[in-house]
Amino acid sequence: RTGDQYCISLDSSISHLFNELTAVDDRILSQLSDGILSQLGVQDTLTPNAALDVIQDQASVNNRESLNNLMLALLSGGELWSNSESATSAEAWGTLQETDWIPILSDELVNPTEVLFPSEENVELMGEGYQNFPQLDYWDDLREKCEISAKDLGMMMKPTDGMLVLAFCGGEETDGATPKIALKELTKRFTKHESVEYEDL
Repeated sequence: RTGDQYCISLDSSISHLFNELTAVDDRILSQLSDGILSQLGVQDTLTPNAALDVIQDQASVNNRESLNNLMLALLSGGELWSNSESATSAEAWGTLQETDWIPILSDELVNPTEVLFPSEENVELMGEGYQNFPQLDYWDDLREKCEISAKDLGMMMKPTDGMLVLAFCGGEETDGATPKIALKELTKRFTKHESVEYEDL
């Protein structure tokens, strides 16, 4: 294999899903700097055009573990793929923005625009059981290195007014939410003359 057939962000557990791309061995990662790996042509992050077919295949069989690892591999580079100079990457990114492939707490696969990014603030507002958060095991990695690309993919970076009303009212969808915290945020938004988005209820 040549250097450009290796990807740093690709987890070894999903490496077998790719024909022309593989994960970098942990021993190599511990011995060589990112700069040297880059000089060797190693990719630092999974590209949308490389990931698209694999993601669609794994979504078709509801392989949630693989989809979560693909999500991290794709988002961890902090790339703004919607502005990519590569037409194929930008087109593949656009397809991923419109595809139901992100696993969430409710055990569904949904479009990225239906996912609320699990920042500490959002978890405090909506409760850790809010069903449109990604799966809990992946929150730390998403927070640490995926926020920029997650936003570019279309994930919500803050709850809508309608979502906060749900958190205030309570229920299964917002398990763990503290109503007074949601109410405080709604009140703060009202003082800024923001309207309630009733269509999101």
